[in-house]
Amino acid sequence: MKGGDATGMAVEEQLEIETISRPREYLLSIPFYVYEDLIMVDDGTVSNQTHTISIHEAIGTNFLMGSPKHSDDYHFIMAALRHPMRVRDPAFAKLFVVPILSNLIIPTTIYPASKNKVCWKGLCGRSIMEHVDQTLKNSTWFQRNKGNDHIATVGFFGWYHPQFQGKDFGKIKLCHVLGFPEDRKINRRIRLNFPTMYVGTQCPLSAEKLYDAAFIGITSTKIREFKPRRDLCKWMRTNATNYTMPVCGRGKQCPTLAQSRFGFHVRGDSLGANRLQDTLLSGTVPIFTMKGQYATVPSWFDWDKLSYFADIANETIFMSSIKQIMGDKEGYQLRHQNVLSNRELFDWVGGYPFDTYMYMLQAHVFPNQRVNHTRYTALKLP
Repeated sequence: MKGGDATGMAVEEQLEIETISRPREYLLSIPFYVYEDLIMVDDGTVSNQTHTISIHEAIGTNFLMGSPKHSDDYHFIMAALRHPMRVRDPAFAKLFVVPILSNLIIPTTIYPASKNKVCWKGLCGRSIMEHVDQTLKNSTWFQRNKGNDHIATVGFFGWYHPQFQGKDFGKIKLCHVLGFPEDRKINRRIRLNFPTMYVGTQCPLSAEKLYDAAFIGITSTKIREFKPRRDLCKWMRTNATNYTMPVCGRGKQCPTLAQSRFGFHVRGDSLGANRLQDTLLSGTVPIFTMKGQYATVPSWFDWDKLSYFADIANETIFMSSIKQIMGDKEGYQLRHQNVLSNRELFDWVGGYPFDTYMYMLQAHVFPNQRVNHTRYTALKLP
């Protein structure tokens, strides 16, 4: 077959059709290949002591650490499979996606108390990761550039896997990765470690903002890292006569978050938290509360256009900042409009995060194939 894929279509015709059909809002402009013999979303399973379910069914259930927020790798892969720049013949790809469901696999191998087991084609847990690494080792396409044109979805839990800190999975670590953005890098220094984003839960947009601010989250005194949350609620309650804040702590996220002008981005177990994505997707302006939080999110967003900052380390400084933020009517309107016009970039289900990550990889590996315009007002193009 000359210059064609499995369908018999000449690759030039295929790429021409796919380029024409590429929506204008998509940034990625070069073809990529997904390792088809590593795709496990359709035939992989997750099981515990009582029953077995499919990968698709496991997303958003207690099989996935009790929350859909850790399904970024799943949505990255699903978006890759339907993106118009995907090609089915690796000979005509410039970038390669290694579809590892790390957030499902790794917790079952590192937590002794885990009763879950992820299996695929007779392989379970760590064996799947070893198979991925061996596949890359044997791949002509991987060897061609020693993984520099490959990206793997290591996810939030890759950071915890002890073998990632040692000599294991050497080929995976030669890929660029979407990984846990905090503390330490798991792949080679010569490769990019993109901070992956939590999968947010969005509330239906509200035509009217009824409240000033909201924070919905656990504030348990048993968790030391939650002290900033407790401080926030204490300080805001003290000034309740100045601001309307119906929920600070446990409560229903929807519709309160969407009906509030501001949503506080306060740390969770780590500096990051899914509330940032929840807030943006719900059409609400986030308020960052720690400088370190900016290092946990992708650097290509202009956060000054989307958010405010109030330092939660000091009550006096924090409340002074809140007073200024609440009174900044013009600044709020600009940020609110930017949140609404850029919220697709945070919607994993819609596929735009995948396209953005892949474009940033494209700009790094092929700097002469960059675009100079985007309709997203808060996106900084390299």
